[in-house]
Amino acid sequence: MQRYFYGMAIAVLCAAMMFAADNPASNAGGPQMLEIKPPLTDKALNNPGMGLYLFGTTNEADFTPNDWLWDIMHIGYFREDWAAAQPDSDSEDDLKKYLDPLFDLWVKKWNKRLSFRFMSQNKHSKRQYPTPKWVFDKGVPSVKQSGIYTKEQLIPVFWDDTYLALQEKFVVQLGRCMDGRAGLEFIDIGGIGQWGEMHLSGWTPEQLEATGFTETRYFNAYRRLMNAYARAFPRTSVFLNVGDKDPINHYAVTRGIHLRQDGVTPDGPSANVGERLFKPYNRQRIICNYELFCGLAEMKTRGWDPAKNVYRGIQDPISYYHVYLLGYDGFRKAGPEIKEIMYNTARKLGFRFELSSLKCSKTLNVYPGKQTASRLLIEHTWKNTGCAPCYESYALRWTLRDGTGKTVAEDVSYPREPTTQWWPETNVTLRSVIRVPPELPAGDYQLAVAMTDPQEPSVKIQLGIEGLNTDGSYTLVTIPTGRSAVQASAYRVDFTAGLSNWQAAPGLTMKRDEAGKDSPGSLHVSGTQPGNAWSYASDETIVPLMPASRYRFSCWMKVDQCTMQPPYLKMELRRADGSWVGNANTSRYDLSQKGTWQKIMAVIETDQDTAQGRFAIERGQKNGSATVDIVIDDILVEPLETP
Repeated sequence: MQRYFYGMAIAVLCAAMMFAADNPASNAGGPQMLEIKPPLTDKALNNPGMGLYLFGTTNEADFTPNDWLWDIMHIGYFREDWAAAQPDSDSEDDLKKYLDPLFDLWVKKWNKRLSFRFMSQNKHSKRQYPTPKWVFDKGVPSVKQSGIYTKEQLIPVFWDDTYLALQEKFVVQLGRCMDGRAGLEFIDIGGIGQWGEMHLSGWTPEQLEATGFTETRYFNAYRRLMNAYARAFPRTSVFLNVGDKDPINHYAVTRGIHLRQDGVTPDGPSANVGERLFKPYNRQRIICNYELFCGLAEMKTRGWDPAKNVYRGIQDPISYYHVYLLGYDGFRKAGPEIKEIMYNTARKLGFRFELSSLKCSKTLNVYPGKQTASRLLIEHTWKNTGCAPCYESYALRWTLRDGTGKTVAEDVSYPREPTTQWWPETNVTLRSVIRVPPELPAGDYQLAVAMTDPQEPSVKIQLGIEGLNTDGSYTLVTIPTGRSAVQASAYRVDFTAGLSNWQAAPGLTMKRDEAGKDSPGSLHVSGTQPGNAWSYASDETIVPLMPASRYRFSCWMKVDQCTMQPPYLKMELRRADGSWVGNANTSRYDLSQKGTWQKIMAVIETDQDTAQGRFAIERGQKNGSATVDIVIDDILVEPLETP
């Protein structure tokens, strides 16, 4: 007799109707689901790999915790002459003397971040030698140009081998001092071009000709420096200021160097780099970075609308934005219009993950007197309302806490659709499960979520929702316990009364043996089967399964002959309508121990669509004939965790 334990009919009903989130009309039974829309926040978020920034300052009065700017400005950008870092020689000690006080102030005291660019040509410099004089003393050729604040500046020939060798040494030293250093956000390549940008503003045709300029030598010089930075900063984002020279732009991408452009106007960036470069490459893990063309005062003289100018930048997929509309004191005194521009920009910049809807079990079911754990089902829909992708793969940590704040259950998992693919303005719907311990005390429990990097516990991603806790999680909803005596039942068949709905594959015979493993009856399949088949025998009986559950299924198998791979038991998982979901397989029979009864088993997780299963004895490959003599008995499906 085929036997079903008590409650199987209820289990079938639950399996057919439970948690049909993709078909709400069918979700009339099973655990009742609670649906909420978590309240969103309009706060600017402070997350790694993105941010607004201003030119750095060493004046401690410029940044105080009471300033509104403190909430949205998290990066200080120091764009300095090479001579500022190494004025007298290529000493690494001089470099440290320059860097260490900045890290002490910005990172240790202000809990902010830093970024850098060291320039070799800078017409805004007040120095005669933006590139240190000792560089020229080593034989690097130069040209003379006028600066804005100096009558004469010496500019190195960027494509000269001696100059490039000295720059490469400088980059190595920068890497030793800073790569991976806490608080370092990014570094720009600044050793070629006016301001370290991809142009030779200030160079006359005569100077270019006299110094042996060719486009090839210029491109080669850039490639040497890009290679040097890529080697020196394997743990830090490196940016190249791009332009219209695509052989340089595209080579940067091959070296994992990110893209920036200084010069966003109300009509967009120079060389149309947003359309040409940023949009094609941002989905290939290339981070994009803009700087405004000018500050607020010059915008007014040009007749530009500041809001239109700033907002034009976040129409492209950027994660960093240098918005130097004003200096620190100017921002402190800014009116509501400037504040609104800055807050709106901060909210849109980079990625911003909002939990737009949440469905979860209305109660936490517990089962008195049973050791089988329950499960809390969660369906959650997210939307990236930022302008750029997220470039890191983060995990979600779901937590249940009791009234005292103690964690009673937790699940950490990486989303099936990783956060690197939560594209801007796209909804992502995911499903999660939390295991609820047996005999959970009655009461109310709070469900919270956090986005984390399990490999870096200190990283806590801020989300665009209310409810932030001190541990970086967000409290979403309170769920009470429920008491239920009904739970998914086990399924067992031992062939005592017959073979039921089992059928042998063509070429094989099937019969019921009187003797089984421990009971009077077993299923016996034997014969020679031609090729082009997956199974030796299959069962059309529907095995009821609960969605989002954990099961163990097993059988006893004895093989006296098998010329094919070791056989095993397969459960074909299906939806309530009979459509296929996937397969679950037990371990294989050990053919080195032929003629013995062996227990083969598997522990499986059903997804939220699974409602039923069907069994088959599997060959393991489709092609090739097989001669077999197989006996199975006592097929058992045991629920371990169910909603």
